[in-house]
Amino acid sequence: MKYSPPLDGIRAFAILAVLVFHAFPGSLPGGFTGVDVFFVLSGYLIASVILFDLREGRFTMREFYLRRIQRLLPNAATTVLVTVSLAALLLVPSEAVKAAKNGVFALLNLSNVYIWRNVGGYWGDSGEYAPFLHTWSLAVEEQFYLFFPALLLLLARRRPRASALPAAVGALAAGSFALSLWGMGQHPAATFYLLPTRAWEPLLGALLAALRVPSSAATPLSPFRP
Repeated sequence: MKYSPPLDGIRAFAILAVLVFHAFPGSLPGGFTGVDVFFVLSGYLIASVILFDLREGRFTMREFYLRRIQRLLPNAATTVLVTVSLAALLLVPSEAVKAAKNGVFALLNLSNVYIWRNVGGYWGDSGEYAPFLHTWSLAVEEQFYLFFPALLLLLARRRPRASALPAAVGALAAGSFALSLWGMGQHPAATFYLLPTRAWEPLLGALLAALRVPSSAATPLSPFRP
């Protein structure tokens, strides 16, 4: 894949929109949708990378996850260590313990589950005092990256028709979106934080990638290595 500056530009605008929304909510009321845009872009980019590597016969699960660990773990561990240390100095003990627990869940890519169960709604007052509240979206992404490559590998092993991959990804996206619509009225906090009701966004990006990456009969998915 070639580097695409426009996609990085869109991602930058999405991040800036979220930052402005949190710092000055009245100036950009819809800035929180930058998270949704970021999810779609992430799904598109990661699916494109995997599909290109599969077609070249060089994709391995080991290398994929090693790349994710090298990219995220050093920064995440540093952030958690510094934040927990500051929490121990500045917060009352009970709140510092909560911050440390959330930090552990963040390193395990389960921060969204912890926040859902222990903090509640993102827009509630309790969220203002959760130092790792922002890590819920990273957890959703990493959980998606954990399961989605396995789906692509399964489809690659069966060597489907060119239209099978977009159809499968589209069906999953539609199912997740329907679940999200239902969940907003029944379980709004879980719908906001958890992967099953958020997966339609990165899956939408993955669908665009599946439609874009060449997949003619002359270039089937190459055999992969575990």
